[in-house]
Amino acid sequence: MGATAGEGSVFREDAGEPDLQVRLLGPVTLSVCGAVVPAGPRLQRSLLAVLAINAGLALSRSVLVDFLWGEQPPSTVSHSLHTLVWSLRRLLGPDRLERVGDGYRLSLGEGECDLLRVRQLAAYVQRRDTPAEEALAGAEQALSFWTGSPLSDVEGVAADLARAELESLRTQLVAARVELLIELSRAVEALSSLRSEAASDPLNERFSELLITALHQLGRRPEALAEFDRVRHALREELGLDPGPGLRTAHEKVLRGGDPERPPARVDKPVDKPVPKPAQLPATSRDFIGRHGETAQLVGWLTQDQDAAKAQGEDAAKAQGEDAAKDRAGPRVVVLHGPGGIGKTSLGLRAAHLVAAGYPDGQLYASLRGFDPAHPALVAADVLPGFLWALGVLDEDVPAAAAEQSAMLRTVIAERRMLLFLDDAPSGQVVQDLLPGAAGCAVLVTSRHRMGGLVAREGARRLDVRPMADAECVELMSHLLGAELVAGQPDRVGQLIELCSRWPLALRIAAEQVLEHDDGALGLREVCGQLSRAGDRLLDRLGTAEEDPAMMMGQVLSWSYQRLSAADQRAAALYRLLGAGPTVHFDQHSAARLLDCPPDQAHLLLRALAARHMLEPDGVQHRMHDLVRQHARAQADLQDGPAAVGAAVDRVLAWYAAASSAGRVALGRALRAGMAAPDQTAEQLGLGDADAATAWFSRSLDDLMACIQVAAERGHPAAWQIPLGLFGYLEQSNLSENRAHEISHRTGAAAAAKAGEHLAEAAVLNNLVALYDRLDDPQQGIKVARRADAAAARAGFAPLRVVTMQNLGLCLVNLGQYDEALPLLDESLALATELGDDASVSYCYVMLFRAHWATGQVELADRDLEQAVEVAERAGAFEAANFAAESAARTLMDVDPARAGECVRRALDRFGDALLPHDHAGLLSLLAQAEQAAGDRASALQHARAAVAAFESLESFETKQYQSARALLTAQQDPR
Repeated sequence: MGATAGEGSVFREDAGEPDLQVRLLGPVTLSVCGAVVPAGPRLQRSLLAVLAINAGLALSRSVLVDFLWGEQPPSTVSHSLHTLVWSLRRLLGPDRLERVGDGYRLSLGEGECDLLRVRQLAAYVQRRDTPAEEALAGAEQALSFWTGSPLSDVEGVAADLARAELESLRTQLVAARVELLIELSRAVEALSSLRSEAASDPLNERFSELLITALHQLGRRPEALAEFDRVRHALREELGLDPGPGLRTAHEKVLRGGDPERPPARVDKPVDKPVPKPAQLPATSRDFIGRHGETAQLVGWLTQDQDAAKAQGEDAAKAQGEDAAKDRAGPRVVVLHGPGGIGKTSLGLRAAHLVAAGYPDGQLYASLRGFDPAHPALVAADVLPGFLWALGVLDEDVPAAAAEQSAMLRTVIAERRMLLFLDDAPSGQVVQDLLPGAAGCAVLVTSRHRMGGLVAREGARRLDVRPMADAECVELMSHLLGAELVAGQPDRVGQLIELCSRWPLALRIAAEQVLEHDDGALGLREVCGQLSRAGDRLLDRLGTAEEDPAMMMGQVLSWSYQRLSAADQRAAALYRLLGAGPTVHFDQHSAARLLDCPPDQAHLLLRALAARHMLEPDGVQHRMHDLVRQHARAQADLQDGPAAVGAAVDRVLAWYAAASSAGRVALGRALRAGMAAPDQTAEQLGLGDADAATAWFSRSLDDLMACIQVAAERGHPAAWQIPLGLFGYLEQSNLSENRAHEISHRTGAAAAAKAGEHLAEAAVLNNLVALYDRLDDPQQGIKVARRADAAAARAGFAPLRVVTMQNLGLCLVNLGQYDEALPLLDESLALATELGDDASVSYCYVMLFRAHWATGQVELADRDLEQAVEVAERAGAFEAANFAAESAARTLMDVDPARAGECVRRALDRFGDALLPHDHAGLLSLLAQAEQAAGDRASALQHARAAVAAFESLESFETKQYQSARALLTAQQDPR
């Protein structure tokens, strides 16, 4: 608005559209030479987005995998990432996307990405020497780049976090524009934007403060007071907080009346006199090891002004480095949150010392004792006098009231660049009362609470401090025990790291125990043995000889539990039962069964535990760290007793059994005898279709396996009910979950046999036969099939006996034992016909076809195949039709490929839409092979490409049919 291009200005004459443009501030789009081109499927768009957001920076493989797949990357993640990068290079050109280490870096010019341009404009707007008119034009130009919600077509937890960062940037620009309008006495132009922002984010104190200021400037005092009342009420109702200092100051100005004050002019104010420069940071631990990524993240957050200035050049760096304290925004607030003993304070001190030089006016430090059992937690009134004395305020000048002390602190450091470190904070309200008002300041907070109020009110950045990575644990142990010992005992060191759950405090305690032995290798072996044998008393073993409570892992975790018990007895009860339960992950429904309470109440209690880091969010669920879980289980043993714990465990086992049944139904499979009734679990979990059920089984598999084991130990029917429900998911997962398939069904079958539940035993064993058939292991298959048939015979349940005889017949055919197979299959066929079970009739005919064909009885085999297909089609039994087509194709491929192809084509035409995705892909591969063998290469290529695409969309790269289709394309030198 009236700005002109000139030296140092970000407003430049239009040099034409760049050849490449990436847009992130809306849907992810890509333009090449002015034409929009598809950015590719979901994962490819996500990869482009994360690389463009961090243009010019090398992103490691782990960062990319986390952004694209979150906590559950596929087993073929390396291949999938390579494929995505290759596809992206085809779009962007080979020189744009560079391999750096195990990761990649995307190169973009400042005009080639809307976000890069917005960042440049934002830095220009925030500079204190930018004329107000130009700053306003820059803010408005930056806001014009938004076309909707950023990254609106990119999904995932990491994308949500990136989207929140970009929305925060937009909010900052909106606030900057409004401030400039008020500064230029154009408050009336700001009202519409302010009212819109306050309505969409009613708890944002900054916009309410600006709205009050604008209304006051326009002489609309009643409206300004009404807005303060509205936001004060909302804060108390929603967050339980009082208005912050900025909002209170704006309100006080309205109450005082008189001429409204305008924001200060954009010029530097001289400092009347120097104040002391306190340096209160405690020393960093000399053996601080690891946390490289977290340290870099913290340093980046705490030095963002300096980094932005460097990007603008030397002159801008000088201006921003000198004047950042006078920016209009508040201080940067960074929260390190995590459970006790995870290393928050050490990490925070490390980062604080690294950035201390960037805060030349000093550093203030206070331990707020939020979780110190020997002392009460501190409040602002306990800390503020000390801060003021350190800043040179005389004792007699320190006000008596905490609110006045807080105001004096903001006044004293208003023109300073200072770093405040608030350690072990008990609550966000205590931190709120200690915050400076100066934008040049930063506040680093550590707490076992997540400090959601600080995020909502102050725009705080949060870093979730988690257990250390394996490589960093090894690095720490090398430092503590000596590199030679660790290098010589890698397996033993790995065992110790696993036993300590990668928890820094636990690792240090264990290392000290090792060093108590003169022989390091012997000490390492003995400590590992003691911890391995400790079982539920592992926490008792993780303590030092001096019995310092701060160096006893169980005591450190107990401090959080003690505070929880005093505040919320129901949450404490749920914490204990979660530790005693069979699973590592929890949602509101499983937690409700443990505590025997409504799901809504369980949801609130889970949130309360997560806020204290006694649980950790894990996608749509929560989980407990291993050491925390052991502590919770020990508390349950002490306070609840075996009967109450056992009843809670039985309730949650029954719930998982019902949920598994609901998932099976959602996958399109009927319930079998002996399975649990789904009850309301399908509705509770949203298992309305196969995709939802697959997702639930995928994220719950480890917990379901744990439930099966615990149920078997307790003699609970969930031991066999869960495997029966799980079978449909395991079967469609091809070979990726074969170990889970085998363990779950062997455990379930043994439990059912022990309980005398022969019907359930036969059903579970029958599912196990299917696994061995897929694994092409007929020897194991026939052993299990004989056990299944014997159990079905004992149960006397004819419909299941038909199936067990079929499976036994299949195993005999696979082993070439046709003399035993043929009469058994004839018997099974007669029984299936008598029962009217058309699907089983079709299966029997298929296996008779294979047996008759193998023994040279071609006419009988042809009749059997026609009967199998006819019965399957008449009954609409798509699984039986798929089995018939697959069996026919494999049998006829070498002797009559045209007929083999016709059998597959017929099944695809009749049942293609109904088949499971991996079955459909498998038939496409068989059709391609048959067409290739018959000489129809064009059709073979077409169907091979379709098969490969289908398998890759399922990330099913290990199956024989995928490899066969891929090999066919390679042999034909197909460009795919």
